[in-house]
Amino acid sequence: DDIQGPEEAIRMTQFLAQSKGVVPIEEESVPCVWRAVVKYKDQIPDANKRRLNESRRRLDPSHHDSQRSGPTERPYTPEQLLSMVQMLDG
Repeated sequence: DDIQGPEEAIRMTQFLAQSKGVVPIEEESVPCVWRAVVKYKDQIPDANKRRLNESRRRLDPSHHDSQRSGPTERPYTPEQLLSMVQMLDG
């Protein structure tokens, strides 16, 4: 929400400022930072949005709603993953 979002971000800033060692940004800058972080996709020009969407690769082609992006490589084999799970489970 464009009204409550920045207000809640200010409240979080005020709360975090009470913690020792936390130096928050100036309160008047918080709404701007909130918009840049939360609404960044609204700030991308339409041509760049199309290019961004076209360049996305899906990890699971049957899952069309996914907005995930990131590495698709799997550095561990299924056997290595199973070994790690068994080790962590004890």
